[in-house]
Amino acid sequence: LICSLLYPQNFSALNSSLTKKQKNMIKQAKSLESSGLIQEASIAYKNILDTFPDLKEAYQPLKKIYLNNGELIELLSVTDKYIDANDKNVRNKIEALDIYIVMDNPKWEEIMNEALNAKPFNLGNIKKIVSILLQNNKEDTANNLIADIRDKTKQTTFYSLEKGMYYALKMDIKNAINEYLLYLKKQP
Repeated sequence: LICSLLYPQNFSALNSSLTKKQKNMIKQAKSLESSGLIQEASIAYKNILDTFPDLKEAYQPLKKIYLNNGELIELLSVTDKYIDANDKNVRNKIEALDIYIVMDNPKWEEIMNEALNAKPFNLGNIKKIVSILLQNNKEDTANNLIADIRDKTKQTTFYSLEKGMYYALKMDIKNAINEYLLYLKKQP
């Protein structure tokens, strides 16, 4: 019941730049998924990506289905095509970062470095990367990235609230307090 209440929000959140055909195809795939026809929804999303390989609105739900079903080889294949189609879109590439980390594929480092070197520099993308790194047990890499960004941008509180929460959830109270104090020191 809760899932079915969330789907209408997803429909309204669809990118307004989608064509009518794309919107209808996504809506049909979402309907299959919400009806419990996961295999059929998977096929529908894959067909959408065959026609529109850069469409995030089809990639994200297919990624979720493949992950839930443990279909990692298929997911890697779809992800590679999605990345190729989004050659100029760093934000969409970040959507695939976790897959490359899970599959121990070095492309995750390429995507991270591309985001770091993007012009203009986008802290929102970096925050998303740090979050994905932390979710996938890459804490050392995340900490190094945070330190580099703090140094590069002179924003010494970059990601301090999020990192404080991360440590608090891990019951690492000392580090959580240090991050919160860092934030409060610069943001009274």
